[in-house]
Amino acid sequence: MAQPQGQTLFSALTDQTVRTDPPLLVSSWPYHGSKITLIGDNGLHGFGLSLLSGTLSDTRTLPIILYFNQAVKGISSSTVTIKSELLKEELVWKPLSMNNSNTAQVWVVYLNLANLELQLLKTYSVEINIGHSKGIVSSNGNHYGDPSQISFKVFVQTSYTELTEGQGGKRTTWMDTNLQKIDHFQESDSIVTADQNHHIPTSNWCTEEIVQEITKFQDLLSEYDCKIGRLTLARLLTALDMLSSQHDGRKSNTEEVLQLYTDMMKLDPTHSIYYKDECSLISLKRITSTRDSLIPYCHYYKDATETVSGNVCLRLQNLSLSRIGSIQNLLWVQMLDLSHNELRPIEGLDAMQLLSCLNLSHNKFW
Repeated sequence: MAQPQGQTLFSALTDQTVRTDPPLLVSSWPYHGSKITLIGDNGLHGFGLSLLSGTLSDTRTLPIILYFNQAVKGISSSTVTIKSELLKEELVWKPLSMNNSNTAQVWVVYLNLANLELQLLKTYSVEINIGHSKGIVSSNGNHYGDPSQISFKVFVQTSYTELTEGQGGKRTTWMDTNLQKIDHFQESDSIVTADQNHHIPTSNWCTEEIVQEITKFQDLLSEYDCKIGRLTLARLLTALDMLSSQHDGRKSNTEEVLQLYTDMMKLDPTHSIYYKDECSLISLKRITSTRDSLIPYCHYYKDATETVSGNVCLRLQNLSLSRIGSIQNLLWVQMLDLSHNELRPIEGLDAMQLLSCLNLSHNKFW
């Protein structure tokens, strides 16, 4: 989809104020400080995993996901080191790339737990060090310059129930009666939102320049109703929110930005798909920004064969979404309902390595 005029103008302005060239780690799963629970079957032999608090049952592997702000290469055991009792074999990092490239924004590695004699009621520590050795490079040649560490715990818990034959492959039923609204998250819910992410790109020097440009375009639009001016103002306000929301407590400009794009759909219908996509991305960013903003969309899933509520289901249905975004804030999701939207071909869901149930019915796929 071609971008409307004004994009070049916006790029010229923001190139002077926003520097995003160095690759940065913006998200991970497990996230720093989290605790992952594995479910045992009351015996160390035949030890199994279940989908509880972010684990995988069928493969008996635990994924580790690194999500960067841009595509990078050079992720290996020398540039990303993992220390843990759970590590018994050499790990191979894999890029999640659509074109089978060795450069990708998302990288994943799998801890194989199938053959380990894990001790029940024991907590294992995992420590990941990223970028302490050189070698991580972006597609435009910039080196990773923000060495960081992720630490999390893996707790082995005794199982209280056993799956009956065939129960593990039962079909998910997307009915309201099977979904219980969440009033507050439990400690065991491995939910991570943007405000909890400790890998947030920071840049302070350019905020005032963006504010000055915003004032200029607001003054322009007070005298002339200009499509290019509206588009550029919307993107500058978005850039300001990105830079300031985590630092100086400024009020979000989300509502103003959404209104600008909504107006542009009417003023410039030729590019309405582009504006609608931008609205979708902004809406998803707002929903996933904090636990408080996320909780209205979260439910516990339980069907008629279960006595207790199980996994957290994120319901993003009926939101008029035409594009998926904020995937870096959704790495924890195991059940996702995107039904009754306006989605076309979707990209990025492969980063959600825990996703086991997905509802895409009633969309507009080509």
